[in-house]
Amino acid sequence: MIKSFTQKRKLTQDFYTLSYGNSSWKGSLAYGFGLTVVNQKLDFAQTSSLTDSSGTPVPGGGGVVPAVSANGTGLGIVAGLQYIPPKNPDRSVWLSLRTPISISDGGSDAANLTRIPGRLTLGAAQRLPRVAARKDDYLVVAAQLQTFFGGSSNKYFDQESGTAYGLGFEHTLTSSSYIIPLRLGYQRVAASGTFDSRQGINYGIGYSPDSMKYSIDFNYFRPSDGSYDFALTATYRF
Repeated sequence: MIKSFTQKRKLTQDFYTLSYGNSSWKGSLAYGFGLTVVNQKLDFAQTSSLTDSSGTPVPGGGGVVPAVSANGTGLGIVAGLQYIPPKNPDRSVWLSLRTPISISDGGSDAANLTRIPGRLTLGAAQRLPRVAARKDDYLVVAAQLQTFFGGSSNKYFDQESGTAYGLGFEHTLTSSSYIIPLRLGYQRVAASGTFDSRQGINYGIGYSPDSMKYSIDFNYFRPSDGSYDFALTATYRF
């Protein structure tokens, strides 16, 4: 029987994107495209020991899988469209696509995931100005669907195709000097290969000075498995 078993499996993927955007059709259609650089780091280690029915260790039983660590980088393309109907400026729909990203190997060929899945995103939002308590504030309700495709797997991790969806609300506080969006939503990510399904509540807050070209945004996701994700975004408009 197995007396002890320890496994460490960690995958980190950091995305850095430089993009350009513009609008046409009197501002009703916005478009953008850019380059995404990914830095990937994978760590894996496994140990175990065996005992017989009396609890005596079995000589040579169990074993150690040598620790594996790999780093790699890759480059992908991202593009998107957003449409606001001229007769209904409080509504918007959007679509974006990120290509699968091939990873240049920084370690063992067997260790690195050689291709990160591409992502297709579809979404829609509706602004409800009359729901807010203050005159200039407004409430937005939105839904979004994402599907991932074209990934690769190895013996440590399995990146299959999968889907994720979310529904959320954003209450935007406005004044003559700032804009502060407050968000609350639900998100579910379907199981995909090695990665289990995740669902939970997402919280967010942003800040954008009215007379400045920068904004900051913070998002926090608390899934039902007890872990957490967060993202901090800073944007500057040239």
